[in-house]
Amino acid sequence: MPLLTIAILALNPRFSYRMEIHYERVLPLFFSAIYYYIGYYLLRNLSIYPIFKVFLIASVLVIVVLLLISFRWKISAHMAGIGSITGIILAISFRMGVNPVFIIAGLFLVAGLVGSARLYLGKHNLLQIVSGYLMGLIILFVSVYYV
Repeated sequence: MPLLTIAILALNPRFSYRMEIHYERVLPLFFSAIYYYIGYYLLRNLSIYPIFKVFLIASVLVIVVLLLISFRWKISAHMAGIGSITGIILAISFRMGVNPVFIIAGLFLVAGLVGSARLYLGKHNLLQIVSGYLMGLIILFVSVYYV
């Protein structure tokens, strides 16, 4: 749904699908937050593991924080996604008392590759990349660990 929304928005000649300016990201992030919340709303009454519901509502929170920051500044949504996955794995491993060292190492490697690619392409600076990663990691870690 978010990709379809971007395709529809791209029909407007004033909208740039590259979203290189921070305020161009607000509308796609807004719709993404709505779609994720609809997913949470539809799944809330199903008998699934409660952690999946926490994942969805925490993802909505990450997208809303990205949206609010995007009014003033360009933060890396790619790194927020990788940071969120890292936060989920860390929180689950702490709660269950397991040590997924290879998964964590792989996630750090992927985060480094994605961050390096964003720097190399000139899409973000180092502060935007690090703050996106930490924002995703902290929000998902706290949401999963304490719920």
